Amino acid sequence: MRKAATMVVWWAAVWWLAVVRHGASAAADDPWAGVRKIVDGGVSSRVYPGAAAIVGTKNGIVFEHYAGRQTYGEVPPHSTTNQEVGEDTIFDLASLSKVVATTSVVAQLYENGLIDLGARVASAELLGEGFASGGKAGVTVEDCLLHQAGFPPDPSPNYWDPTFGCRGAPLPDSQSFACSERCYGSLLNQTLDASPGERYVYSDLSMITMMFVAGKVVESKGLVPESSLLPECSRFPNSVAVQLQCYFEAYLRTAVVPAIELASGHAAEVFGYRPREEFWELASPTVTVAASKLNVTLQGRVEDGNAEMLGGVSGHAGVFATSRSVAALAHSLLFPGLGLSGKPSGYTFLNKTTVETFTTERDHSISSRALGWNTNDPRTRDEGWNLSCGDLLSPQTFMHLGYTGTMVCCDPEGEFYTVLLTNRVYPTDQGNGIHDVRRSFGDAVARVIRAGREEAIL
Repeated sequence: MRKAATMVVWWAAVWWLAVVRHGASAAADDPWAGVRKIVDGGVSSRVYPGAAAIVGTKNGIVFEHYAGRQTYGEVPPHSTTNQEVGEDTIFDLASLSKVVATTSVVAQLYENGLIDLGARVASAELLGEGFASGGKAGVTVEDCLLHQAGFPPDPSPNYWDPTFGCRGAPLPDSQSFACSERCYGSLLNQTLDASPGERYVYSDLSMITMMFVAGKVVESKGLVPESSLLPECSRFPNSVAVQLQCYFEAYLRTAVVPAIELASGHAAEVFGYRPREEFWELASPTVTVAASKLNVTLQGRVEDGNAEMLGGVSGHAGVFATSRSVAALAHSLLFPGLGLSGKPSGYTFLNKTTVETFTTERDHSISSRALGWNTNDPRTRDEGWNLSCGDLLSPQTFMHLGYTGTMVCCDPEGEFYTVLLTNRVYPTDQGNGIHDVRRSFGDAVARVIRAGREEAIL
């Protein structure tokens, strides 16, 4: 009996050792285990409730991982359950809107010869002399894209500040373009803090300006039929601001997004402003401060207060998308002519020359900025956040971050891109740790990519 028991213990030990060895071998065979651990660690350390991470090369998506849930346990206001983050989860992209929407629209107009980077915003063809007050007469399209127009960082007071005068501020019961004309008038009357081109100041006002500029080009060139505008646009037929917003939004929706879909082979069901209510349950919640209440939960409605007062459509914030939709754009920019699967698509969103024009750093003595995009140039720190992609991505990497915890990085030298989308502003926007996660994620990805190439050479 004792011998039999000993044999059972021995075989159990052999089995356990085999399991351990198999687990270790499996981990060693999974080069992405470390990357996955970083993304998961952001959930366990409560940097964010959930995250979506994608890495792509010219061969297509090589890593895709989803972690966490919409919240840390509460059921979001427009969901019936606290859903796991997955490929259909949509995120409030915050300032990624500056590149995925505004810069993409301007770049396509530029490629088609419809907008001049050196054009003065106050020219008759764009916003007119009404924009010239406050020292803005010399501001160009390029100045705004480089954040060198001379604007302060934000409007003062902010559009969401009740003292600004928008009805329902800081959070109206429903989204509307009712305050857009007031916001536009404030922009026209804005006084610059510095002469155009003199210095770099990251400014939401620059990209809000570019939304109106792009909308003017789209409207004046007849690029979008009136029938394609959002239904609410018809409520404000005499508002210049609303019409420019509406033509900008419609062009993104009917021209830019379809071009990205054709180039990438990915159908972007949700990629744009003001997601339809049927998709709200798929949105990762964010929070905002409204009246006397702190951390009001939002779902499917933009977290940025200034974008909210503009009806959810703005050049600086407001876009919602899935991780694959953002990856589709990154892939189309980095690998023109190749679909998200790695196979030829037969289409391009922007040609190589246009991509280089908009994603190449302009002057590192002023900033790390390209047109709309930022870069990973370590010679100029841009307050530190330009290096959030990680130290191991090349200085040529073009990238952007979003306040809600979003990031996209495209490395032309390394020939790969990363997408990391989170809702780090839930349940409060005062959370810490996202910067460390972003950098660790980028560096871990770069190590895997490099190791794979070295192994391929050997």
